[in-house]
Amino acid sequence: MAFNFALHGVRGIAAILVLLFHSASPFPGLVQFLSDVPVFGARWDLSFLVRTGWIGVDWFFVLSGFVLAGTLWAKSLSPGEVLRFWWRRSVRIFPALWLQLLTLVPLLYALGLMASIDWAQVFGNAVLWLRPLPWGYRSLNGVYWTLVVEFSFYLLLPWLLMLLRRTHILLLLALVVGAQLLGQFGRALVPHVEYLYQFLRYVFPFLAGLQVAFIAGVSLHLLAKPWPERQRQMLLAVLVLVYLAMLWGLNHFHSAIPRGHWSPLVWRMVMALIIAAILWTLLAPMRGTGWLASRPMVWLGDISYGIYLWHLPVQTVTAKLWPDMWTTPLASVGGLLLTTVVTLLLASVSYHAVERPLMRRFSGKRQMVVSPERPAPPDALVARPAQ
Repeated sequence: MAFNFALHGVRGIAAILVLLFHSASPFPGLVQFLSDVPVFGARWDLSFLVRTGWIGVDWFFVLSGFVLAGTLWAKSLSPGEVLRFWWRRSVRIFPALWLQLLTLVPLLYALGLMASIDWAQVFGNAVLWLRPLPWGYRSLNGVYWTLVVEFSFYLLLPWLLMLLRRTHILLLLALVVGAQLLGQFGRALVPHVEYLYQFLRYVFPFLAGLQVAFIAGVSLHLLAKPWPERQRQMLLAVLVLVYLAMLWGLNHFHSAIPRGHWSPLVWRMVMALIIAAILWTLLAPMRGTGWLASRPMVWLGDISYGIYLWHLPVQTVTAKLWPDMWTTPLASVGGLLLTTVVTLLLASVSYHAVERPLMRRFSGKRQMVVSPERPAPPDALVARPAQ
């Protein structure tokens, strides 16, 4: 599949969204400032842009569904092809993770931020065997849980594409929604049945790997070619407004939603479809979106995985070493800028020293096409009766 610079820029934005979300805890003055911003003579609460930054994870998932399905689209899905796919994805995920653990664990211990080093826990993190998996270890970095979900999608994607070749995308989407609802309502309705609850608790990360966000990304390959530019511009404007309204609504009503309620799950499914629709408008060139493919944005996309891995430890260590410095809005902005610069530096080192060399070694060179034409899916991927 040809490389799409605009979508790569979106990946960088997704990483920054998650970075902003996690900055609310160590640098609380920033959220306080954004809670009451004067705009056009009125007072606006713009803090939802930070508080809902976790939605960047969903952007990552939709992008993964689209990009990774594209890498397997025309493959035979033979055992050899599947094993090579899993190997390449392992090379993409684990070396940068191991570099972080080898760097971060001794540093935290030397700074006195870890009382002792539990090497079993470090190993569990290195192989992503984390809670709530059976005998899973506590995560050393709060973002690692999403890597478990991501990797479960890698394991399942070849089988999902095999199923898609024999059925319709809507049926596959229905199965995914059913798995999500099973995980959500099963845990809520039968907590008194301990063995069933534990089973759902253990298997839920893999059900989460089937979530709608991934399949929404996969489905982009089955849609018709993008509309004319003018129509896509109008659609994109509407989708962005709806997207922002959904974020504002969730942030505004969040405190009134009971813990474990079904509505956030449905909200997240709808958001995944909105995100996929936004990405669909960007599959062909369009005026006003060229900045997404600019050098700075593509650079952010290149180092986005490193940003995702490093931002939370950098923010946490900074806040713990100087706990009283970030209470005011101005100090919080300064703390955010400082930790962002450090994060970008570490992410750049990770990318250039580990990620890019290994990707070139095991995945081949990037196809540099500014405006790719999406390959039509093979006939086997078009809905037809099962044989």
